[in-house]
Amino acid sequence: MMGPVSQSATAASKYYYEKDPVYEKDNSRWLGGGCESLGLEAGAVVLKDDFNNIIKGNDLTGGQIVQDTYSAAGRTEHRAGVDFVFSDPKSVSIMEHLAGDERIRNVRSAAIEDVVKHIDDNYIAYRETINYEVNVVHAEGKGIFSAYEHSTSRENDPNSHTHVLICNMVQRDDGSYRALYNDEIFKNQKEITAVYNASMAKGLSEIGYAIEIKPNGLYEVAGVPKELIDTFSKRTANIKQAEAEFLDNNNVLETNPKIQVIATLETRPEKSDLTKEFLLDSWNKQARDIGYPNDKLASLVTAAFNNKTVHDISVNSVIRHVVNDLTSTESTFTTSDLIKHSLALSMGKYNKNDITNEIDKNVTGDKLFTEIAPGIYSTDKMIETEKNILRMLESGKGKVNPLMSKEEAEKFINSFENNNKNIVTHGLTKDQRNLFIDVMTSNDQFIVVQGDAGTGKTTIFKAVADACEEKLVTLSGHSKTGKAVEEFVSATGAKGSTVDSFLLQKSKDSDSSLRIIDEASMLGSLQTHSMIDRAVDDNARLILLGDMKQLQAIDAGRAFQDAQDKGDIHVIKLSQGIRQKNAYTIKLAELAKSKYKINDAVNLINENNKLYERTSFDDRRDIILELYKNDSSNSIVVTSTNKEKDVLNSDIRSYLVNNNIIDSKGFLFNTQAPISLVGIEKRFSSHYEIENTIHIKKSFNGIEPGTSGKITNIDLNNNTITAALDNGSIEKIDMFKNGDKISGSVDTIKEFAKGDHIMFLKNDKLIGVNNGQPGTINSIDENGIINVSVGKNRINVNLNHYNYVDHAYAITDYKSQGGSYSKVIFSALADRVNLNSFYVAATRAKDDFYLLTDDVDQLTKHASRPQDKKSTLDHTIPNDEIKNGINIHSKVEKDIDNSKQNKDLSRIEKDGYAIEQMPPNDNSFEKGMEI
Repeated sequence: MMGPVSQSATAASKYYYEKDPVYEKDNSRWLGGGCESLGLEAGAVVLKDDFNNIIKGNDLTGGQIVQDTYSAAGRTEHRAGVDFVFSDPKSVSIMEHLAGDERIRNVRSAAIEDVVKHIDDNYIAYRETINYEVNVVHAEGKGIFSAYEHSTSRENDPNSHTHVLICNMVQRDDGSYRALYNDEIFKNQKEITAVYNASMAKGLSEIGYAIEIKPNGLYEVAGVPKELIDTFSKRTANIKQAEAEFLDNNNVLETNPKIQVIATLETRPEKSDLTKEFLLDSWNKQARDIGYPNDKLASLVTAAFNNKTVHDISVNSVIRHVVNDLTSTESTFTTSDLIKHSLALSMGKYNKNDITNEIDKNVTGDKLFTEIAPGIYSTDKMIETEKNILRMLESGKGKVNPLMSKEEAEKFINSFENNNKNIVTHGLTKDQRNLFIDVMTSNDQFIVVQGDAGTGKTTIFKAVADACEEKLVTLSGHSKTGKAVEEFVSATGAKGSTVDSFLLQKSKDSDSSLRIIDEASMLGSLQTHSMIDRAVDDNARLILLGDMKQLQAIDAGRAFQDAQDKGDIHVIKLSQGIRQKNAYTIKLAELAKSKYKINDAVNLINENNKLYERTSFDDRRDIILELYKNDSSNSIVVTSTNKEKDVLNSDIRSYLVNNNIIDSKGFLFNTQAPISLVGIEKRFSSHYEIENTIHIKKSFNGIEPGTSGKITNIDLNNNTITAALDNGSIEKIDMFKNGDKISGSVDTIKEFAKGDHIMFLKNDKLIGVNNGQPGTINSIDENGIINVSVGKNRINVNLNHYNYVDHAYAITDYKSQGGSYSKVIFSALADRVNLNSFYVAATRAKDDFYLLTDDVDQLTKHASRPQDKKSTLDHTIPNDEIKNGINIHSKVEKDIDNSKQNKDLSRIEKDGYAIEQMPPNDNSFEKGMEI
């Protein structure tokens, strides 16, 4: 399914009137509330003359009512509108055309009416300019749609799909017409598709089909054999072949979503003129030839329906799960988020009306969430949590006695600097000295330290630790990750634990304690609140130490940033870098801090001959390998995707083995790679495969946390997995109810040898390793015993017992955070980069930095955009209450953009005609492609 595509009038006139061999002439109709105003009847067959007038911006008499587009070259052809293709799963087409179930067409007709009404009620709009101000005007129920039902693919396989053309004209209240404003349609295409799929799946379920839930809101009819689906997927096979050829010829990684669109368009042949009888005979023969005559197909589908377990899944429980899953990663969510994820989770059981009716009940009944702005929701718990974080931080002002006088602090830091030349080789920076004095002399219980990358945050906290020891104050370090805790403890000599571990234990510290949360930007709002609340209860001092410009928390919230932007609290800033060692890396690190200077940063890299733009991934691989070879002992490759990381690790390791830098006598071991699932993704059995390992994180059905097992069966029909657990039991797990309580990993075979650089992927207290911690193998034997240098320590690990290990010549940007390397080679796919990831990569480098990308212009654009992390405080705190608020910049930027837009539009609006919206060009895939 390609989704929405901008369609020209000429292409529309030719394409939509192709004769369909199965549905013949009965395959078109007008839909939408705007039909009547033009003299069209909703539900009536589309007549060619009427259609040609509408798509050219005319009324039924041929009079122009919507003006053509302007471009740099002058007036251009009118755009017919947006073609939204709703394509059914192959199993549905097989049951309709091979099994001859005519009821399916009625189900589809109702589903098309449902999705058209959804678009008509929510996403029909136009723009108008009044007094130089551009406004988007929503015109509910004013949409004009023409729908065309097609039965075959271009390879003449059964492929039921409907083209819905959302016509490019909308009537205003005064009776005149404007061009369609289509941005919201493209923006919400996933939600729109989900509405259609859910309506189809529920309708199919009601007429006797079992539904298999697939990832990303997709489904299949249960019981239809995969072999039969593959036989009738020649179009898909050709597209996949074209994708593979494009990847091979251009060496582009599969992560680029534009590839499928390119392959779909380039492989589209003209449709054949075949009869219905010929096609049905051909399809049935192909099915019989592979062993699936109609009677066998029917029996398989019936058996699947009879095997369907009836789950008592209420609409309320669906929405409850979705709200919990959404707010596990973001503080707020939209109506669209709630609808599309609820439909995906209840595929085959509920449709959009069922979901929205239950959402409406939330206002008066069991309040699962609260609307904090139009179309923006959160839970009461999250709203109060994020408000309370600021309240508690502000309430700590002036609440404690200083640990030192200013004179004591100055004397101590001078002595520390003189006595620690081994760690302060070039002396402390002014920022470091000021931080120490501020911390030791402050009478505030809570302090926020915004420390830019490479400014010596942990170094100066060694001085704080020593001073606390002198003053008999207990200093402890805490963080989201064990790796960050280990690094803080190693640098300061303090004790430490992860935030999770600390919160599970009862506090033993007296009120003379100072707690540091390192990498505080990685901590979600709930845990930040818990740490602050615990400090209040214990009367302990707490410092939030981090860098809000780095990659943000996976958990919901951005408390560290909000404390600085919206709070009235003590903020200490460290901005003077000490990591970078030359003019090039110093300047690059400074430029990478600001979204307004990313273009300058990229230009700087280019001026130093360290920028490589290659569309071909193989070309980039070759360059990366050569750059790594030149200084292999001091280089690290940072990637924006795991796929790139795996390929480059293999390339680099092969070179190192072939050149005897790593021992050629290696051993193969079975290792575990985590399956990365976020939010609602965890509730689908289709994300797992047989032989995957699962790990129980929270108890359910009497299964204790820490239990593991192998998946032995996956039932997509009932959305369950069956696993043989290490406690000897066989358990069937209902993923709808308990998918959020497990995690998974994939078995992979990797070779390890003496000299290999590795990375541990899971915390293990018994061994003493942490997720993300690097090491070097000193020795290895065939029994899997490896001796590894990890920091200052050497540890033994048995790979047959702990096998969460990967090679570490290339690492992802997330794994690189907190690291420091001499030479960084950043392999950055343009559309996978943001401001935070670019900043992290650029500031890892001490001596040298190289950038390789598939598209420099797109990379510059994406790298200028900050990671979009949500906060309830954006909607619950008025702007005039923001104390330190730096977000005034975003308002200024928005005003500048709006002013430019107003000027451009006012230049071309004239004569009372509508102005047709120019097709968006900032993201061709997301916004649609011209045909």
